[in-house]
Amino acid sequence: MIITKKSCVRCGYCCTQYFTAIVVIPELGPRKDNIRSINMLEERCPHLEGDRPGEYSCRIHHYEWFRDTPCGQYNSDGCGLGEYIISNSKKDD
Repeated sequence: MIITKKSCVRCGYCCTQYFTAIVVIPELGPRKDNIRSINMLEERCPHLEGDRPGEYSCRIHHYEWFRDTPCGQYNSDGCGLGEYIISNSKKDD
């Protein structure tokens, strides 16, 4: 399988299935007193919009500091997992 270089495909998997850290108040950016852990299986990310694979969006991707976050770095390298999630979710429709 060849994975081409692409950005986030808006599958929502990272924002609905992972345990991760989020920036609480985007305007303040990632600083020690503005980050908290969130279990996406128990609580929806407050920055996530949408409810269908391929149509999710994130309210914080446009902040300049975002590109230096783990999510921002991952998105710049492409997302083979997202492509897989999207292609298999369409089979279920």
